Amino acid sequence: GRGGAGSWLDERGIQRSMSHSSGPYSSRWVHSLKNNPRMLASIFEFFELQLNLNDIYDHTVFMSERVEYLTSWCRSLKDTFQNEKDHRMNQVMYTLTVVTTIFIPAQFITGVYGMNFDDMPELHWHYGYYFFWAMALACGLLVFSLFRCKGWI
Repeated sequence: GRGGAGSWLDERGIQRSMSHSSGPYSSRWVHSLKNNPRMLASIFEFFELQLNLNDIYDHTVFMSERVEYLTSWCRSLKDTFQNEKDHRMNQVMYTLTVVTTIFIPAQFITGVYGMNFDDMPELHWHYGYYFFWAMALACGLLVFSLFRCKGWI
């Protein structure tokens, strides 16, 4: 603590501080305190209680500031975690977009030749199947090389 009943709160200190004033702190009041030890003990207990309450207040202020700091730190950790999670999600979406973009031309060609029209000359051509794969592969490689040139892959 900050001092107890044995330090500055002794009988002489109270008597000295109260004897220089008038009113309720006059020497008559000090004399009545000397003759009533229970009242004097109550005053000492009051001052000791004040010191303890001041200590409790200081600890409460310290703990409140500590809680604010820890709350701020937790928010910062949460934001960092969320940013990392968002970054990973963006990487996954980027990869899926690149893969999808490379394979979309092949899907388009498959859709066109899957319509079962007899009027398409490549359907009855002996090398039509190989022509389809060459076209799909060429489109995929074209998109892939375009992405490479742009620096997206």
